[in-house]
Amino acid sequence: MKLIILREKLPDKEKWLAYMVEQMNVRTFHDKIKGCVDIDHTKIEPFFKKLLLKKGLDITIDKAWIHFMAPGSDHRHGHEHSHDTGVYYLQIPENSGLLHFNKTKEFITPEEDMLVVVPKLITHSMTENKSNGVRIAMAFAFTSK
Repeated sequence: MKLIILREKLPDKEKWLAYMVEQMNVRTFHDKIKGCVDIDHTKIEPFFKKLLLKKGLDITIDKAWIHFMAPGSDHRHGHEHSHDTGVYYLQIPENSGLLHFNKTKEFITPEEDMLVVVPKLITHSMTENKSNGVRIAMAFAFTSK
């Protein structure tokens, strides 16, 4: 599988954003400026399954989570996953960081309503959030048929 980038607005996006902000505010994290909150993957699977079928990819989502990064935070360690991963950007303040593919030295500027599908063996990271707002993304691990 190769890197895929798609743009399409998530139905009920405002409801998802409100839920994510609520979860960020009620959880205590070891790191106060970034974190992940698991969400019910069955709630998002129909949208992403339909969207990726347009690219000929029939998926089953195994896990989903909210990823948020406050101003000044980054996710620089770079990592691979055991599954292919999708990241859907919901709230992207200007200058809130770039998605970096470590081996190829390529960067992508995330945009709201953008889905990036990252094959499991591609190491990636996020640069520093230099904005005054919180960057919020929904991520999921999936297998394809």
